Amino acid sequence: MSGPAWRTAEASQAVRSAFEVYRIELTHRASASVAILGASLIPLFLVLDAFVMPGELLGRFVVYRGVVTGIIVLQWLVIRRTRPTRWSILHGYFLTFAAGSMISWMTVDLGGFDSRYYAGLMLVVVAVNLLLPWRPVHSAANGFITVALYLMLGSAFGGPFATANLAGNLFFLCSMVVVAVASTSLRHDLLEREFMLRAE
Repeated sequence: MSGPAWRTAEASQAVRSAFEVYRIELTHRASASVAILGASLIPLFLVLDAFVMPGELLGRFVVYRGVVTGIIVLQWLVIRRTRPTRWSILHGYFLTFAAGSMISWMTVDLGGFDSRYYAGLMLVVVAVNLLLPWRPVHSAANGFITVALYLMLGSAFGGPFATANLAGNLFFLCSMVVVAVASTSLRHDLLEREFMLRAE
C-alpha cells in the first residue's frame, strides 16, 4: 500500500475508533437519563392503577413498583459513579429486565395472556430502545428479552388463556420491537454520519 493510501486508511480507522468511544459515552449518559425516566414514571403509574386495578391487587402492585423503583435508583447511582466502558450497554439490558419483569408479573396477576396490561411492555421497548444510541443488534436483543419475559412468566404462572389473545398481544409487541430496531438503525447511521462529517 502506498504512503498516502496507508495514511488515509489509518486516519479512517482512527476516526471510527473515536466514534466508538463517543457512542459509548453517549450510551452511558443516556442510560442515566432512562433510569431517571423509569424511576419517575414507574411510581407515577400508581395513579392509573388506583383507578383501573382491582382493589385486592393494588397493595401488591405498590410493592412491585416500589421495589423496582428502588432498584432503578440504585442503578442510576452506579451509572453516575462509574466511567463509560464498552460494558455500559448492560445498563440498558438491566433496565429492560427490571421493568419488563415487573409488568410481566402484573399481567400474570391480572389474568396472564388474557390481560391487556401487556401494553406496558411497549413503553419499556420505546423508552430503552429509542433513547439509547446503541447498535440495532442490541435493540433487537433487548426487544427479544422483553417478549421472552412476557412469554415465560405468562406460560409458567398465567393460567388458562385464549390463543387469539396471545396471538394478538405478541403481534403488537413484536411489531413494536421491529419499529424500535428500524428507528435505532436509522438513528445510529445518522449519528455515525454526523460524527464522520465533523471529523472530516
